[in-house]
Amino acid sequence: IIFLIGVTAGCGKSTIATMLANRLDIVRTQSTDMLREVMRIMMPEQLVPVLHVSSFTAWTALPGNPEVMDDVSDTMLVNGYRSQADLLAVAIEAVTQRALRERVSLILEGVHIHSAIEEKLSKHDDAIVIPIMLGVLKRKQLQQRIRGRGANVPERRASRYLKHFDEIWRLQSYLLSEADRANKPIVINNDRDKVFREIMRITIETLAEDF
Repeated sequence: IIFLIGVTAGCGKSTIATMLANRLDIVRTQSTDMLREVMRIMMPEQLVPVLHVSSFTAWTALPGNPEVMDDVSDTMLVNGYRSQADLLAVAIEAVTQRALRERVSLILEGVHIHSAIEEKLSKHDDAIVIPIMLGVLKRKQLQQRIRGRGANVPERRASRYLKHFDEIWRLQSYLLSEADRANKPIVINNDRDKVFREIMRITIETLAEDF
């Protein structure tokens, strides 16, 4: 089983992935953020600038775009995100291919998870792919999550995320709309236990269809 947990910053992807791994005894988890860090070492900023910024500010590294704008269009925001996600797709495929060869379950989580990755994995007969898009539908709740995350892990610099909150919020809207358009499950993250039960329901339904 390969779980694909997509979500934007602050929606609780790492927490849900860890809880899922513990309760289902899945030993292999992978964050696309960590894959991005590895790729940053391999690809210097001078060569691939879009890789060295956050997903919600990736538009600033695209050719012809200014680094600062008062009003970032949705098109620029999405183009920046997709450019970075396309680069990560290579590393994501390598991780999932390794899990398939070794026949072990995997939880892959991160903002770079999108429908194209799920569609590619679904072509493997040996894999049961369960895509989940997490979401937080209240602006204040997402802001509180980001503040709390910054307090618990100071290195994550909540102020930087809050400064770009509008871009994060709009990127979430794009990811949720893409999941809805592709008819992929969307789970609202208001309560961890409820999220787990909903993911289990989706998993059971997927297994029933597969068998």
